[in-house]
Amino acid sequence: MTAYTYEHKYRLAQQFAARWRHETREEAEAKTFWDEFFRIFNLDRYKTASLEYAIRHRQQKTTKFADVFWAGRLLCEHKSAHKDLDKAYAQAAGYVDEIRRENPDDVPRYLIICDFARMRLYDLQAGSRLDFPLEDLPEQIKNRNFDFMDGISRDLKAAEEQANIDAANAVGKLYRAFRADNAYDEHRLKQFLIRLLFCFFADDTLIFTKNQFEDYLEKHTRADGSDTGSVLNQIYRVLNTPETRRPQGMNAELKAFPYVNGRLFADAPEELYFDAALRDNLLACSRRDWAKISPEIFGSLFQSVMDNSERRASGAHYTEEANILKVINSLFMDGLRAEFAVACKTRGKGNRKKAIDDFHQKIASLRFLDPACGCGNFLVVAYRELRRLEDEIIGELYGENQLLDIATMQRVHIGQFHGIELDEYPAQIAKVAMWLTDHQCNLATAARFGETRPTIPLADSAEIINANALTTEWPQADYIFGNPPFIGHQWRSTAQQADVEAVFPKNGKFGKMDYVAAWYVKAAERMAAQPHIQTAFVSTNSICQGEQAGILWAWLFAQGFKIRFAHRTFQWTSAAKGKAAVHCIIVGFGRPSETNSAPRLLFDYPDIKGQPEKHEVANINQYLTAGASVIIPSRANPPAGMAKMTQGSKPVDGGHLLLNAAEHQTLLAAHPDLAPFVKPFIGAEELINGKQRWCLWFANSSAAERARFLKYPEIKARIEGVKATRQKSPTASVRELANEPFLFTQNRQPEKTYIAVPEVSSETRRYIPIDFLTTDTVASNKIYMIPDADLYLFGVLNSEMHMDWMRTMAGRLKSDYSYSPNVYHSFPFPQTDEKQRETVARLAQKVLDARAAERQTDPAATLAALYHPDTMPAALKKAHRALDKAVEKLYRAVPFSGEAERIGYLFDQYQARQTEAEHRKKLPRRKRRADTT
Repeated sequence: MTAYTYEHKYRLAQQFAARWRHETREEAEAKTFWDEFFRIFNLDRYKTASLEYAIRHRQQKTTKFADVFWAGRLLCEHKSAHKDLDKAYAQAAGYVDEIRRENPDDVPRYLIICDFARMRLYDLQAGSRLDFPLEDLPEQIKNRNFDFMDGISRDLKAAEEQANIDAANAVGKLYRAFRADNAYDEHRLKQFLIRLLFCFFADDTLIFTKNQFEDYLEKHTRADGSDTGSVLNQIYRVLNTPETRRPQGMNAELKAFPYVNGRLFADAPEELYFDAALRDNLLACSRRDWAKISPEIFGSLFQSVMDNSERRASGAHYTEEANILKVINSLFMDGLRAEFAVACKTRGKGNRKKAIDDFHQKIASLRFLDPACGCGNFLVVAYRELRRLEDEIIGELYGENQLLDIATMQRVHIGQFHGIELDEYPAQIAKVAMWLTDHQCNLATAARFGETRPTIPLADSAEIINANALTTEWPQADYIFGNPPFIGHQWRSTAQQADVEAVFPKNGKFGKMDYVAAWYVKAAERMAAQPHIQTAFVSTNSICQGEQAGILWAWLFAQGFKIRFAHRTFQWTSAAKGKAAVHCIIVGFGRPSETNSAPRLLFDYPDIKGQPEKHEVANINQYLTAGASVIIPSRANPPAGMAKMTQGSKPVDGGHLLLNAAEHQTLLAAHPDLAPFVKPFIGAEELINGKQRWCLWFANSSAAERARFLKYPEIKARIEGVKATRQKSPTASVRELANEPFLFTQNRQPEKTYIAVPEVSSETRRYIPIDFLTTDTVASNKIYMIPDADLYLFGVLNSEMHMDWMRTMAGRLKSDYSYSPNVYHSFPFPQTDEKQRETVARLAQKVLDARAAERQTDPAATLAALYHPDTMPAALKKAHRALDKAVEKLYRAVPFSGEAERIGYLFDQYQARQTEAEHRKKLPRRKRRADTT
């Protein structure tokens, strides 16, 4: 049997889930359940897998029965509703062990544990598990997690991905070999690359006859490569010439190449010169099976010749298909599939056909725009998914018979797709990739229905505009999506700075926004004129964190936009060479309307490298949490009654007042009298990783002592270095302090013990390593301090409640947390009594005691080691869990279900307190005083 398309499996899975999710009786209905489950994948369960498969336990001398067994592939264990699925898994795992002992070749790779309401899918080879409600089965199938039912293993997928990478590397090698010859400019080489790629694909996908291009090169070029460039140009000229205009005397094999059109081969470039090695490389590339390469690899191929610095400058990051699907499925494909399912259920044959036909006409009229399209990855996948849906429509209207006139039934076309790309050659690649995707879709349609429209001559093409998206008028579209450049404000070029200044609102707050924010603003401008437009972008997570979240989303919310769906921070790795390491988010937004009233969907990633958990929520705010859309402004001061947080001291000294371990030891050995003026100097790095650094601290020294110290050559050189550094500063206040070279430019050192919070810390830790420091330890400007703080405050700051708030409110340095006083100042501290404060203080001390106990065993144990997610000591974890529970109880008696609920509650608390504060401001002074008594 042939495998169903994903669209068809998706619809069957929807029907299956709706039918079975309320069933509870295992014995009565399990057989029917699994028979229908297999039918989703066009499999006959009876011929494929056994029910009640007998498994002999040799040691216990008993026989057990696996509910479903597919030798070498799958074992299923089914339970009645509300049974313990962990026990069911243990039972199934025992069956696998017995199978492994008796028949190793029959060991299944996959386990499914099910109780009608929920499914668990285990990949025993990968060591992974998916746990989801039955109604999510269609999504799991769409996300390719059940491909093994069609015989597609993850190993095979990995092999296909490797084939893509190998192809990219092979073409990149050829390209770089020519690039090494300075005689060729970039324009010629990249045009050469694009044309070759088209021919490679055409040779193996029936645009040309099989191996027509490869065979012609083999037969008609000399082994030394001397005429290879001229032969390639001959082929290109023929591909650009209609058959009726080709000379009668032309070589028959050359004349047999089809007419391509589309201007891809117009204006043949200047000839490239090959030698034997380059010709061999060209033929080796041509011999690859390009039919197995997906068109979105075009993006990867182009990226393979870019190094990381070029990628950073342009903000380019190749997006894998799975992440593209996260965008387009929630933005439009899921809605279109649901609308199609409704049309298919229309009663009355004539009414049903009209409903489906009307829907067909609708999807053929939609327009799609990627305003930062790069090499076209998003457009390619979106077009392919829409064509797959169209094939389902044709199948519903006309059945699966061989339809010889199907070309007249196809309405979706690549002209519906538009892109904007700044660089010329990615734009050209995007256009070619769309042609090739169209061809592959035509082949898929022909395989299903027997006929399809011809791919060449190229009569239609995607509109790919080679221009600056931020200064260009965008084409008309119903859906806008893509992956705009990832560039932090500090890395913007002069031209990019000019771009954002032209786009951003003139309110002075957008200066520190990431470059990607300009695409949100530009899209909002287009959407304001056409409110039906919906948009979704992959973005840096920083635009939904800290100060940036308040700036961008305050503006968008004020325009009437709402977040329709969002994927919270997740990590992807690219198939492209260089594998850009990116932590990102996906945000879909638009204006609410009667036709766009779908529930808000929030996708959370407990493991940023894993699969998301989907939640339907009432609202998604600017921090991508399920809470009220409360804009939290920057606050200079903490809530009433709380100690203020300040930044540590800043030397601005060119390093002359600072000492490493060797310098510290040498200086004090030579001048022991300096000991009172040399203090430990702690920044985030030193606090977390236990590194040692000292500083010269002359804040309390007398004039006489300073005069004496200047007689020490080492001190004199350092003081003169400080003075020279400050005199060169562009900041007037720093230049003025050149006259005080013994002192830090900013002295904020507390006079009592203080809490130290590192400014930057790793996002892999559940808890920021926070500690107490004594007044003899000088905190650098990479530490935030709370002077004279008590154990209660230390306990609250070390709790999950505060850590979750921090993760939401803090900015990011790359992916690391970047703390700021605003996180602390805006935190909704709980209302407490003395007994509650004492409880939290006692548990906070236990956290410190657990750290101390570890350091007694290992004096070198750093906070980094103690708080590493893989090595955090059990006693320290236990102390933190007890502290977490106690702090949660300060807010409410009922435990929170997780981070999302804690954050939602804190936002509600913040909003309630702000509302109360605003109300109190409006009261007469006398009434205000009375309320406080």
